[in-house]
Amino acid sequence: MGQSLEGRDIMAIKISDSPGYDDPTEPSVLYNGMHHAREVMTPEITTDIVSYLVSNYKSNPKVKSWVDNNEIYVLPMLNVDGNTKVWQGSKMWRKNTRGGYGVDINRNYPTNWGACQGSSGWRNSQQYRGSQAASEPETNVLMDFVSKIKPVFNISYHAYSELVIYPY
Repeated sequence: MGQSLEGRDIMAIKISDSPGYDDPTEPSVLYNGMHHAREVMTPEITTDIVSYLVSNYKSNPKVKSWVDNNEIYVLPMLNVDGNTKVWQGSKMWRKNTRGGYGVDINRNYPTNWGACQGSSGWRNSQQYRGSQAASEPETNVLMDFVSKIKPVFNISYHAYSELVIYPY
């Protein structure tokens, strides 16, 4: 899909009866994980979705119908740089790696940027929203991808607060 701040690939998996072809007649669905680096369970959830759909495609008529009639995209890990930092020993790291202080990718999107009480303009905050809306490459990778596939449903998995967040 694109690259992170540190140049790591951000990848998505497409599950479809025609994976090499973008079918404009079929709705797109997107599942994404790991906006926050310390939420290491979310890539497992998203890859479990892939495993379930692929392993049940031939034997479960509901799964077959769903795959045949939708373009399903799974983005297991958006915050690839933050994830690397977690596995290098910063187990509670949440943000990307911008400048050593990081930006909370989940609070960097332009819609109502800086308007909620759940973000901060202080860069050392766990909820630092960045210097401006969409300042982070990870944010832009996901926004560009969503703009391209136009999902009818986009579910974002989070584990720290046991939340499932979806757009308006």
